[in-house]
Amino acid sequence: MKKVLSQAVFLSCLLLPLFANSVSIVVHPSNSSALSKDDIVRIFLGKQSEFPGGGAAVPISLPESNPTTDKFVADVLGKSPAQLKSYWAKLVFTGQGEPPEVLTDEQAILQKIKGNPAYIGFVSDAAVGDLRVISTF
Repeated sequence: MKKVLSQAVFLSCLLLPLFANSVSIVVHPSNSSALSKDDIVRIFLGKQSEFPGGGAAVPISLPESNPTTDKFVADVLGKSPAQLKSYWAKLVFTGQGEPPEVLTDEQAILQKIKGNPAYIGFVSDAAVGDLRVISTF
């Protein structure tokens, strides 16, 4: 019984990434900007405040406790949650930047972006709705 249970746990660890939702980077449908992964990283780290085609780029985020945030931070920003927290703490302390506004859930992200073309956010691929997907990770 223990052997079967340990094999099941091992297999689930191998297969879990295959079933994990992707993270979609979304903008207002009227936003025609093309963004590279580097552009996305720079916007979400406060190093770039405009879309490549012009216009303000204002990042918004989900809470740290959200699994989509974990995936975004790891797969897109290439950081751990602790590294990202440290990064923003340093910038805030030195007056060089503010982290993205954190909204309560994916529906709040969608509504905020629908209301203003300057916003850029991330949601699970299942929650995209009628927003424009810039990239999926």
